[in-house]
Amino acid sequence: DILVIGSLTPSSFIAKSDVKAWPGVGLLADLARTVYVDRARRQATGETTSVIAQRLIDGDAMILFPEGTTGDGTHVLPFRSALLGAARAALIDGGHQRVHVQPLSIAYTACHGLRLNRRERGLIAWHGDEELAPHLWAVLKAGAIDADITWGRAVAFDETTDRKALTRDLETRVRRMTAKRIAGHRVDE
Repeated sequence: DILVIGSLTPSSFIAKSDVKAWPGVGLLADLARTVYVDRARRQATGETTSVIAQRLIDGDAMILFPEGTTGDGTHVLPFRSALLGAARAALIDGGHQRVHVQPLSIAYTACHGLRLNRRERGLIAWHGDEELAPHLWAVLKAGAIDADITWGRAVAFDETTDRKALTRDLETRVRRMTAKRIAGHRVDE
């Protein structure tokens, strides 16, 4: 997902702290100015929120994967709302009237031009306790994989925005976009 999104738009990512230690991947993540979340320390969410807020104030586009983990490539997992608090912090600390949050769906739909079924999508998606290196090697060996990216309509986040309600709305929209792309339908967002 990161390679696909990173190839389309200049942005930085928010990733779990484990990524920093991954050989090669950690270096690339550092070069992309990734913000790391330490899930083992509950108080780290507040610290990370502050870092993300400052990056938003500075004008950086930040990519958050609100599921907090990876799924099977067919279903969107429940979104977590905690790090959307960075949008509110950017308003307070940056003096902005609003920041924008834009939903994004990635659906892996074909390999060598042939539509993927649920099992095949599961082989492309990195999920569970699967080792990263063998998974990446298998995906590279699979060949040309189509990734359909759908950018949803941006939502203004202002001082009246309910973070949890917005999270539910974004999750619903991403689920709908992903399901439509997997089914081969056009998405009008």
